[in-house]
Amino acid sequence: MLTSIGYGQEHQDPLTRLFSPSSDRIYQARQRAAKASRIATQIETNAAVEKVDYSVLDEQATVEMIEPGVEYMGEEPMMMEPAMHAGHQHGPGCESCGTESCGSSCGDCGQCNDCMMMCIPLCFRLNWDDFSLHAGAQGFKNGLNRGMDGSFGYLYGFNWGMPIGFLPKSGLGFQVGMSGSNANLYEASFTDSTREQTFFTVGLFRRVDWGWQGGLVFDHLKDQWYYDVEVSQVRGQLSWVFPKCNELGFQFSASDSEGTGSTTVSVPGANTMQIDETIAATNLYTFFWRRRLDDCGKSMRILGGWTGDSQGLLGADFHLPLTKCLALDTGFTFLLPDQQDGRTQNQEEAWNIGINLVWYPRCGSASGSTSYYRPLMNVANNGDFILRRQ
Repeated sequence: MLTSIGYGQEHQDPLTRLFSPSSDRIYQARQRAAKASRIATQIETNAAVEKVDYSVLDEQATVEMIEPGVEYMGEEPMMMEPAMHAGHQHGPGCESCGTESCGSSCGDCGQCNDCMMMCIPLCFRLNWDDFSLHAGAQGFKNGLNRGMDGSFGYLYGFNWGMPIGFLPKSGLGFQVGMSGSNANLYEASFTDSTREQTFFTVGLFRRVDWGWQGGLVFDHLKDQWYYDVEVSQVRGQLSWVFPKCNELGFQFSASDSEGTGSTTVSVPGANTMQIDETIAATNLYTFFWRRRLDDCGKSMRILGGWTGDSQGLLGADFHLPLTKCLALDTGFTFLLPDQQDGRTQNQEEAWNIGINLVWYPRCGSASGSTSYYRPLMNVANNGDFILRRQ
């Protein structure tokens, strides 16, 4: 019977095991797979076992191949029982697309061999593998459309995730992103102004393969139309990731700062009105189910919840890799309106639908699905940053 006694994984304190870096978790998962193969073969054949091929570990150049304190059996290192957070094990129920379409071929673009370090004022390792650019079209409507014309235009921006350099064993990631939006390009029935928006998102997150994962970000929006306002919100997410393909979680958006201003509106059939009002983000509370569809990064999410004004909320989004470097992101959000503060349901209605082409310079559309530091939260948009008039 094979045994291994040493200062290995099970002797690490729980905090160290919980917050081990992604490279260690990948290494440990591969070691466990190799160990299981050896033991199973020996039990079934009751014969000598050929050496397990550990050359696969050479793909992770940054992984320390043998950790201090791990005892050996012959020439092969043996690891103790795994920690909770193992490598990606999709298991039965996920349809794998195979390695030819999205496996090692994604490595042709190279791994993080040209990471940069930035230490002003905190140290972050800038990993280009988790950087993406997006561009597409969107249609939306919220309280500032005043129950009349919706807004349609185009959206563009970037999202970037990276590990935190001064907390290498925490597993925490840092993300930053920005999106610009141009809509109402041919004016509206009540104003001749085009609508320009700038979204900014920054925050922290932690990804796992099995267990609790979550993040907290700060969103800021500058919205210029027949008014000029700046508002912000805090958005958080907490979910339980199952060891196969499913994830259940909760997400919230809470208004942080409000915008005020004076504006002029020309309502059809009425005189021009001078309006002073306060603009804020709608508080949103949603439960969601995310399903990983295969090992290539395809996923879908369905959500439902309510707002701070007790209105309903429905939505869904999809991530579909097209090539090694391109993916398609699409989704919608719909706020189920009711009469609020003397306004009609049409005036309270809010919705967003969009489609974006996402470019990963380092082939992350497929390999990015296994990265612990790809952004957990999307850059804020009109689906999760819904403006309302107070």
